[in-house]
Amino acid sequence: MRLTLTALLLMLAGTALAGDRCFVCGEPFGLETYFFTDKVTGKKQDVCSRCAHLDTVCFLCGLPARSNFKQLPDGRVLCARDVKAVVLEAAEARALFQSVQQSLDRQFRRFIEFPETILVQPLDRVDLQTMFRFAGHDYSCPNVWGCTVVRTNAGRLYYTISLLQGLPASQIKATAAHELGH
Repeated sequence: MRLTLTALLLMLAGTALAGDRCFVCGEPFGLETYFFTDKVTGKKQDVCSRCAHLDTVCFLCGLPARSNFKQLPDGRVLCARDVKAVVLEAAEARALFQSVQQSLDRQFRRFIEFPETILVQPLDRVDLQTMFRFAGHDYSCPNVWGCTVVRTNAGRLYYTISLLQGLPASQIKATAAHELGH
């Protein structure tokens, strides 16, 4: 009997040392463990039942967000880790856009000329999706990251490029390049 109790205690100590704690809250697991795939890193993360049933889920990584998360005005939630890596300021988004525009201009100068009169406006998800709504179409894509609108006035073309706020800089750059391609 004494040997089995010692073996059981060693097993329990080994599992506690192995890091059997929730990835989200850091607390020990209860009776259930849930597995979530982190969309940012691609790794599977162990999550306790308390965190697995939270209503706050990070827009970027898809993991539950329990504390220190940021809720954007459009309702998206960013966990404490991912909020550090996103662009929330309009000035930063415009600077990223300009760097992409200059880079594309240098690379494709012989083939195409990008307009210099472009208004760049960072928008939240609600405003960006309303730009795609029109009569008879109630569905809009859930992953709209940008939009290009071309207007004419007195024979001149005016471009407005809208970029979704709250994305990492790499996704802002990719979206800017995509929208410039339009």
